[in-house]
Amino acid sequence: MLVSDIGYTPAAVAPADATGQYYWYLVLRWVGIAPVCVLSAAVVLWLGLRFAGDATTMSSNVETSERVFSDAFMNRIRSVGDSFRPVVRFGRWLFSRLSLARCAIMAVVMLIPWSIWLWLMSPSNIAADTVAQIMWYRTGEAWDPARRVMLPGYAMSDHHPWLETLLYGFFDELGVSIGNEGLGLSLLALLQAVMLAMAFSVMLGYFGGHLGMSWKFCLAALLFLSLNPVFGRLPASVVKDITAMPFIIVWMVLFVEYMRRIRSNRKIGVGLVALMIVFAVLCAETRKINVYVILVVMMLVLVFFRKRLLTVLIIAVTLGSVMGINSYAFSALHIAKGGRQEMLAIPLQQSFTVLNKYGDSMDAQHKKAIETIIVCDPQQIIDAGYDWTNANPVKDRDCFNKDATSKELADFMVVWVKEGLAHPVDYLNSVSWLGDYFKLGPVYDEGFYVRRGWEEFGTAQTILPEYVDGAEPNQGQGIAKSLYTAASKTPVLGLLMSEATYTVCIPLLSIGLCVVLRRAKNLIYSSPLLISLATVFVTPRHNARYSYVLLFCSLLWLVVPIITTDTTEQCSDESHDETHHE
Repeated sequence: MLVSDIGYTPAAVAPADATGQYYWYLVLRWVGIAPVCVLSAAVVLWLGLRFAGDATTMSSNVETSERVFSDAFMNRIRSVGDSFRPVVRFGRWLFSRLSLARCAIMAVVMLIPWSIWLWLMSPSNIAADTVAQIMWYRTGEAWDPARRVMLPGYAMSDHHPWLETLLYGFFDELGVSIGNEGLGLSLLALLQAVMLAMAFSVMLGYFGGHLGMSWKFCLAALLFLSLNPVFGRLPASVVKDITAMPFIIVWMVLFVEYMRRIRSNRKIGVGLVALMIVFAVLCAETRKINVYVILVVMMLVLVFFRKRLLTVLIIAVTLGSVMGINSYAFSALHIAKGGRQEMLAIPLQQSFTVLNKYGDSMDAQHKKAIETIIVCDPQQIIDAGYDWTNANPVKDRDCFNKDATSKELADFMVVWVKEGLAHPVDYLNSVSWLGDYFKLGPVYDEGFYVRRGWEEFGTAQTILPEYVDGAEPNQGQGIAKSLYTAASKTPVLGLLMSEATYTVCIPLLSIGLCVVLRRAKNLIYSSPLLISLATVFVTPRHNARYSYVLLFCSLLWLVVPIITTDTTEQCSDESHDETHHE
């Protein structure tokens, strides 16, 4: 029963309805799945050694008649194995160094199975955020996605990254200009897939060519990326979190190399520093929270490691570039600044909860500080049907005081901390969706439809008008949904598609190995992933795309415990650096 349960996705249960039996069930799933996988691998290995009939694995006094397989049969097996020697040689060559040719080959290998999902999901899968960005580009008129009001005089809103607004709008307009809007969006999805495949190829080439990982591991990783439905299906979704992934992956690789050179006191070239800055800027301009992740990580490096002047240079140039580019772009493109409430979703939700529950007995100063920021009547919007499963109702619409001063926000944050100490249970219950990131069940998915969202602003008549209804799938997407659902319920494969595998299992495995192998300092290599994991605790609701970084960089978790900085390896790496570039 446990084995068949591995690919099963349990129904979501609200905290108020969860019983002790339900939580015991989740515990048993966690405790049971790992031993079953390990036991299965051990049984297969034991059977292979016990019955293969190889003289090296059997006692010399075992008679031929006692062997399970005859010599003739084993000779045929060996001849089949010999036929795979070209594959072995090719694998050794493919992952022996990081080069453009090898990366291109690996990218093609990934794109072949991915193309099936791209074809089924065509023209693409565009959700509300992307629909808004395309609409702004098409009309030159922006609205505030939080308050749902037009922004006169502005063509875009910084609520979504302006660089991606230009990218999405360009491909949509390209499709319209050639008489096939869907084709333009299909080309955009294909571009996303190609960029993602190339980024993965850079990572695998770095593993084999610079970290010295076995070609077998790299080949297994390539197959994992190629055949896991998650990696083939998600590039078909045009959304900022996917578009940003190639830049994030490459920056993570550059960061690992930067830290290896710092720890081994090796020379850090201008090229490496320049690439780190360029990709950091691209990360920041395609997914705004990335700039905070990168800043925190580099500050940790600045405090705890050498090469501080170089680290300061990277931080300063990156921040200066982002601020300078945005300052020019906001003016030239008429971009409205995004609201400050996006990063305050959790404090707003928790403060709203205690204000509604304890407002009559709350300290007058505390109540005033909260009501200065949350300007709507709690009871009124609750009576109207408040959705407690996310913080969007309190951070959007007219609840958040967008004109609040910095001092008022600071006072609000102080009160938020104080009220949290007084009502910790209420705080936890009010943001129950944060626990969904770590439950074994939710599968990575962006939905199966062509277009959805902002119909009240005329998007249904402007963007892909042939799809009349919002969230309407076409025939190919219906087939893709059936295949994806079946895969998510398949034992083992379903586990590889589950969010908790990448937010809990793999991170814990990586951290545990670092501790067991006495390489705790290696955790600095995974610090961008650890900080990215922490960012899910500021999300306004549970959405799998908020943890995409952990999914797409999951292989990096696995190699972190293995990275060493001994003299022998570093000398080897130097030779790689000098001779392994093409």
